[in-house]
This record gives sequence, structure tokens and C-alpha cells, in this order.
Amino acid sequence: MSERTPDEAAASPRDRAELAAVRMASGTAVELMRSSYRAQTFPKHTHEFFTIGLVLRGAGTLWYRGTIHLARHGDIVVIPPGEVHTGSVAPGAGVLEYVAAHVPREVVAGCDDQCDNVDLESPVVLDVLVASQLRRLERAVIGDRAALAASEEALTTAVGRLVDRHRRGVVSKPNDRAAEPRVVHIARELLEDCYGDNDQTSLRALSLRTGVSPFHLVRVFTRSVGLSPHQYLVQTRIRHATKLLANGLPCSFVAAVTGFADQSHLTTQFKRYLGITPASYQRCVRAD
Repeated sequence: MSERTPDEAAASPRDRAELAAVRMASGTAVELMRSSYRAQTFPKHTHEFFTIGLVLRGAGTLWYRGTIHLARHGDIVVIPPGEVHTGSVAPGAGVLEYVAAHVPREVVAGCDDQCDNVDLESPVVLDVLVASQLRRLERAVIGDRAALAASEEALTTAVGRLVDRHRRGVVSKPNDRAAEPRVVHIARELLEDCYGDNDQTSLRALSLRTGVSPFHLVRVFTRSVGLSPHQYLVQTRIRHATKLLANGLPCSFVAAVTGFADQSHLTTQFKRYLGITPASYQRCVRAD
């Protein structure tokens, strides 16, 4: 009997995800994701982009700003960049199916130049028009060529509607990094610059470079960022891994240069945080 690849071992037959991309007139690419999960659970994490999703079937729960929210069929979920959150299938729901657009800040700012750094008070909103546009994006992901051709219009309409209609519940946020403690700033820069080097990103090395104890560093970093230094490091590695995979580099090479122990370790963490295996992700983005 042949051995399963790391991707096959990490993939659940009950969980699947498909990707596509919309190229905006500005040249910015917006990633679309259509997912169906029964076992997937996302740990605390953040994104560099706005996530705008529509629940297509079932229900999901997400932790956001200290509160658990329930998103049911027809609900729209909006997570701004940098917001720590979780996600999972809601208890008793059995399944969570959704379509999501990963929208860069500049696309949202194109609707209103003051919306680059704002967010909704609640991550779950109801809007029939936005939902209808996101359903058009779902059809684009699953191969409807007409829907794909019209996906830029659908996305622009959805984002513009969210900004125009729901901005009454939007609160401007300051630049969090400007106010973060010095030790957090130093540790964050080290993690981002040396993410592929396990020696320089170890807790001991970070402690020595920041001049505080490991315990104090973990406590201050987690309080300021919302993630522990290790969680932040894993996310940074995955972010760089996606870019390398999109350029067609082998998964084993990507694992090595981004600091993962091996391809299996990359696959496990990639699937845990993104809900799709590295090989599946690469097939989707390379096909686009």
C-alpha cells in the first residue's frame, strides 16, 4: 500500500476549499475562496486584508474582540485587517459553507479614501444586496465564466455597499503599531525579518534581543498584538509561503526556506490557518 503525501494526510474528506482570483482595473488581485467545512477549526489569527464572506449553508461561530458571534445562512461576515479572530463550525450545525473575498486595503480605500483603516462594530451584518453580489462571486469560483467576467463589478458593488450603508457603525482605529511597547516592536521586527531562521526567532533569542525575560516578553507581546510570539511567527511564515507557492516553487523547498521543520509540518500549519493544503492552494492559484 502506498504512503499518503503530507497534503493527503492533512486533508479531511469532509473539508474542502476552492480558490479563484479577480483582477481589478487597478491591477490589484482579490482572492476568492469557496469553502465547505465540517471539521475545520481556525485558531486565533489575523489577515492583512479585509475578509468579506457570506454563509451559504449551515452556521459558524467566531471569536472577535472578546465575544463569540454566530453567523447563520445568509449572514455576511466582515473582518478588517489586523483583527485577531477565530472560526469554526457552530455546535450542532454539522457544516459551514461560505464564499469569501480577501480584499486588500487599497480596494476598500478606493470606495472612500477614509476607509482604509476603519471597521464595523459587529463582524456579522445583514444586507440582501451584498449577499446577492457575493453569490455571484461564488459562481465565479466554481467555474461560471460569465460570473467570473462580471466578478469585478460584483465585488465593487459589495464593497461599496458595505462602506456606504454600514459606515454608521464604523469606528476609526489608530495605528496600533505606533503605540506598541518597544520590546514588542523589536520582537515583531525580528520575527518578520528572520522568520526562516529558527535560531533567531526562538523565544530565548527574542528575550536576549529585547532585554526582558521570556515570560515578560510573551505576556507583553500577547497583550499588545493579540497573538503570542510563536503564533505570530507561524502566521508570518505562512504568509511568505503563500507567495512562494503562487510562484510555483515546490512545497518541500517552501517549507525549508520559511522555517518549517519539513513539508509535513508546513502542510499541517497551512491547513490549520488557511483551511486548504499547500498543494491544493498552489494548484488553484497557479491555474488562475
